[in-house]
Amino acid sequence: MLSTSAEWKANTQRMLKTLETIKQLPVVEPGVYLHLGCGPQILEGFINIDKYQEGEGILQADMAHPPFTSNVATAIYSSHALEHLSFRSARLALKNWAKVLKEGGRLYLAIPDLEEIMRVMLDPAVTLHQKWNWYVYTLFGYQVDPDQYANDPSLDLPNDPGQYHTCGFTKETIKLFLVDSGFVVDEIYNYDGWSTPSMFVEAHKG
Repeated sequence: MLSTSAEWKANTQRMLKTLETIKQLPVVEPGVYLHLGCGPQILEGFINIDKYQEGEGILQADMAHPPFTSNVATAIYSSHALEHLSFRSARLALKNWAKVLKEGGRLYLAIPDLEEIMRVMLDPAVTLHQKWNWYVYTLFGYQVDPDQYANDPSLDLPNDPGQYHTCGFTKETIKLFLVDSGFVVDEIYNYDGWSTPSMFVEAHKG
């Protein structure tokens, strides 16, 4: 199965190493750093933005419309959040992210790989239990609060609008949409995102 291959596991370590570098960016180069769709993960030195998450250190705002002027941000980091927008909103988000970035500003983006998830769902070697107790959620999201689900997996939990996946991308389509938004794509690689077939994208504003 691709998401458990040696290459993908090595790429997971590569992604984690990059994440540690990202966390140090505000220390190395002072500037405006945006963490979009942050959820409960707060990054020091970043402006952590999430529409649904409340808490200290979180700016509640729509990540598709960051409340900043043009050419102000040094870098943007977003991990497994873009897929929570509709297709149209996700494409608009990429255009708006490019606007708020300075010339040459960097984008670090982690998202599920729709094509690879479909491969897993169609793989006869993957058990029915795996498909319908994990991989189906990589396609459609938990749809309920995952912490609440872990403690009470009943069928009548309230829907959580922030936990739906409403679009998806392949390596080809995310590259196409990024270029259309004004980005130069530096690299895209697959990694095993804790059993979610994922891709990590590094790009900069051209």
